[in-house]
Amino acid sequence: MNKNLKLVRDYFDQSSIVVITLGTSWVYRYLATNKVVSNCHKLPSINFNREFLDVDNIYTLLRQCVEMAPKKRWIFTVSPVRHLKDGAHGNQLSKSSLLLALDRLCKEFANCEYFPAYEIVLDELRDYRFYAEDLVHPSKAAADYIFERFSDAWIAESCHATMSDFKRLKAMKAHRPMLPEGVEYARFLSKIEELEQKLRKK
Repeated sequence: MNKNLKLVRDYFDQSSIVVITLGTSWVYRYLATNKVVSNCHKLPSINFNREFLDVDNIYTLLRQCVEMAPKKRWIFTVSPVRHLKDGAHGNQLSKSSLLLALDRLCKEFANCEYFPAYEIVLDELRDYRFYAEDLVHPSKAAADYIFERFSDAWIAESCHATMSDFKRLKAMKAHRPMLPEGVEYARFLSKIEELEQKLRKK
């Protein structure tokens, strides 16, 4: 776990852009340490206090993050995943607190911006066809649409062809041949190698 944390820290230090998706205003505080945790690791619920962070708390925590790395560009978004543990109204209160805190943060810091993933699902897609069978998580079609909108807004046009090549390479590598010893498959492997070489040079 510590090795993974170091990898994340190293990657963060090298990054010029940070994308953060917030899901809920609810947090869990581990009673043994009095610290908010990101994962309960399946410990009994008696070990935690469930707390609702208000707009000021959320804003302050995010501001501290931004101030620790002021040279980075921060892109924030709110997850369209519905947290229905507290009902539909509770979900809206939770998302609203996140939205208000992010609005305040982005107005205050020039290096902070907001991407409206939550609003895209609610206002543009707003149809249960764009939710998975559980009616909580967005469907693959919704996720693809959001990523397309994100790409249009934040990823340089010159990178789109490279992204397309990576997607093609992934699909090619997932292919399982019927005749792995055949000439056609040897040609196919050669095409994979060519594409990998092309991408390494970019």
